[in-house]
Amino acid sequence: YRDQYGIPYVFAHSYADLIRGQGFVASQDRILQAELYRRLVSGRMAEVLGPAALNSDIRARVSGYYRAAQRHVPLLSDESRSFLQWYVDGVNAFISTGEDDYPLELKLMGLLPLQPWTVTDALSIYYFGGSIHGTNIRGELLSQAIRDELGEDVLAMLRPVNINPDRSVPPLKNGWHSGVDVAMNYSGLAPYVDGVAPLFGSNNWAIAPGKSTSGKAILTSDPHLDSRQLPGFMHPIGLFAPGINAVGISMAGMPGLIIGRTDHVAFGATNAYGDSQDTYIEQIDSANEGHYLEGEKSLPFAMRTEIIRVKDDQGVRDHALRIRSTSRGPVISDHQVFGIRSDAVVSARWATAEQQNPNIGVDRFLTSQSADELERAIFDIDLVFFNYVFADKDGNIGQRASGLIPTRVAGGAATLPASPLDNWSGFIPKPEMPGARNPQRQWLGTANHDTRGDAYPYYYASQFAPHYRYSRMIDVLGGADKVSPMESWELTLDTYNTLAEKLAPRFAQWLAEDAETAELAQLLERWNYRDDSDSIGATVFHVVYELMAGMVFVDDMSPELHGQFMASRYFWQQRLDNALLTGSPDWFDNTDTSKREFAADIVREAGRKARALLIEKFGANTQTWRWGDANRMVFVSPLRKKGLGRDLLGGGEYEGRGSHETLNRSGYKTQSFPYQTAYIASARMVFDFADDEKVMAVVPAGNVARQGHPWMTSQLQAYVEGRWIPWWRNTEKIVEHAQHTLQLVPSPSIGKP
Repeated sequence: YRDQYGIPYVFAHSYADLIRGQGFVASQDRILQAELYRRLVSGRMAEVLGPAALNSDIRARVSGYYRAAQRHVPLLSDESRSFLQWYVDGVNAFISTGEDDYPLELKLMGLLPLQPWTVTDALSIYYFGGSIHGTNIRGELLSQAIRDELGEDVLAMLRPVNINPDRSVPPLKNGWHSGVDVAMNYSGLAPYVDGVAPLFGSNNWAIAPGKSTSGKAILTSDPHLDSRQLPGFMHPIGLFAPGINAVGISMAGMPGLIIGRTDHVAFGATNAYGDSQDTYIEQIDSANEGHYLEGEKSLPFAMRTEIIRVKDDQGVRDHALRIRSTSRGPVISDHQVFGIRSDAVVSARWATAEQQNPNIGVDRFLTSQSADELERAIFDIDLVFFNYVFADKDGNIGQRASGLIPTRVAGGAATLPASPLDNWSGFIPKPEMPGARNPQRQWLGTANHDTRGDAYPYYYASQFAPHYRYSRMIDVLGGADKVSPMESWELTLDTYNTLAEKLAPRFAQWLAEDAETAELAQLLERWNYRDDSDSIGATVFHVVYELMAGMVFVDDMSPELHGQFMASRYFWQQRLDNALLTGSPDWFDNTDTSKREFAADIVREAGRKARALLIEKFGANTQTWRWGDANRMVFVSPLRKKGLGRDLLGGGEYEGRGSHETLNRSGYKTQSFPYQTAYIASARMVFDFADDEKVMAVVPAGNVARQGHPWMTSQLQAYVEGRWIPWWRNTEKIVEHAQHTLQLVPSPSIGKP
């Protein structure tokens, strides 16, 4: 059954047929996305997109996501393999029977004919997702570049720091080679953390029955991704079979639910940034350049050649890619796409390429009967690095990080440059991953921040998101006696900026001391620290901040390093903010001038540039400097991302609201002005165990990836307006609101129904 928004509600007589049905309808809606993901993971994008996709293919082939999945499939348990096979059965049923219903985009992008899917294809997408979530390697490569260009002392000044506002005692192991603990306690100055620009963000929280107005547990989740391309990443779906009544979201090529609710449990996910990857400097045998040294032992590099097919004007040409590897993993420094500018021979090691669990965990989410069972399923998730928040019908709530994280001797690699030491000693036991159950305060949540508790005994990661969004959760949820489902929904729309609350008054003080920027100071003084669309103060704060941040480092770095550094926002933001808030004299001197500059000087200079930029773009009347105009939210078709026809084919352009630091996430790009929002809530969902009729939810666009289809943007207006729509759990409501039905008949080629 499909409702007016195109949300499919799949009913089946067995778990196997349910997942087959999901594979079929997901392919109806998202076969374009699934095919692109499959090609991206296996390094076959250049076959259809040409030379522009060659670097992506090289990165995928060298990293070996697909090869790892191929090795893993024979090791899978019967349950995990069947789960993936059922989904693949459904995908292939659509491929074989739905040719007349293929979206036009498949032909326009050269993706036809479609080849049948395999279990390896489905599993490889989990591997690729894990490589995105475990992003520490990018921080290590940036650290390597900083050390190569600026030296060890500068790197020590710049390395990220981490903060968990709930923690009073630092972790016992932070991961730095030096053994010096740089974790910072919450002091009211909001020191920050970082490592890399987030590919995935997110918020989630769970409210226990004692703090809920409904008297039952409430769980809220809103994942943040770059959802500008229609119809976005997330695929809303309902899944119903004997013992299973589930509603939530998945992604193309991935069976089951990533976030959702059944009769028994609810679960939401954020990126945990677990560090499963390290880089190593290999020592070359001086007597044999084809060998590397393991202690005193000389070993040959393993060599393989892969052929990447590249579409060009003459047809398709072959690009031969030679990949050498050590016992740890591929040598990434041989390939320019990894951005290593030194002469060192650097290899990359990835935990999940070595340890392959027969269980994938996610196949048990839909069948878990309690929080205990769900948590045990999370223990089996090695491939993705999520902070799961969960709740059950009996009122239990919990949080647990997933993924396979190595334990490192002597601290670990962290975000330092590549190490010559092979220091993995095992893996963090899954029950000892960061987590909590049924806290006394009756709520818990995560926002990509450092969730390690007091004196946490393992090195888990060295780079997380700033704690601003989580601190706002503390202010609102911690300060409320009771929380209703609607109040939980409204918190996903919250635009209060906890960084600005501390930093904007300081900016105003400094800007007031210059006649040219005094007007900006007045606008900041009148601001309520909310990044609302109609806010003038929000525009002033963010434009001054972004210009100032770029100016702080530009005189110290080459253009190449500066670009790489600024793109890794988490690496520098908390260090910079802490320096501004504590009045550090060390960061702000411009080495290109003869005098010594301080923070106030660089903020005033940024203020002068910001004022000129705002006048140029919006005019001298400050009332036209609205944040919604300075931060635009654009939804585009994959067929026309810019230029003439963009809005005709896409979803249109809207005022932005929120920022990097607010629960209503608006992670904007600063390459041009007005800024363009990239990372937003790719879904908003509130699951109330007192409401068995529906889920309160919305996605930015819709369900169907087909140009011109009304379901491509069916939820867009509700999303832009901050409204929720009902995603039904009640069978009668599903049938009542059904506008289309489809019956899937078992085929002998698939197997017994």
